[in-house]
Amino acid sequence: MNTFKNILSIIVVSTMVIACNSGGTKNGDFLPPVKIEIPTELADNEDAVALIENSEKALNEFSNNIETLIVDNEDIWNKKSEDLSIMEQITLAKSLGVFAVNSTEIAAVMEKLSDLEDTELFKNLNDEQLKAFESVRVVLENRINEINAKYKGLIE
Repeated sequence: MNTFKNILSIIVVSTMVIACNSGGTKNGDFLPPVKIEIPTELADNEDAVALIENSEKALNEFSNNIETLIVDNEDIWNKKSEDLSIMEQITLAKSLGVFAVNSTEIAAVMEKLSDLEDTELFKNLNDEQLKAFESVRVVLENRINEINAKYKGLIE
């Protein structure tokens, strides 16, 4: 029983180390980083600027993470799950774990953006400033559309 616990501990620690240290496969074909321009209506609002800058950083990391996930497992995506070998299943599970760990920042940003109406930041913005914040959503939506178009047909 102790041997099993030791092996399990080694696997858990190894997976966490790999997940935390893995910056993903850098591929020259990845989409270029996006730049979210700070609208002039919001340039004087430190909280809004910080949120936009965090959104930009998180979006670029997410984009690289999803492309790494796709590229690193390209040979697996077109197979049916029942046709995957045990090694392919383990590889895919590891990649999905790394993706999940590396995508926590975008999840936090998305949560902030979805709850904006209830925050002090948005309660203090006028209509023009609120409309300016739409740029963050547009850039995010455009990047997701670019990823979908780039990898269309790979994952069905």
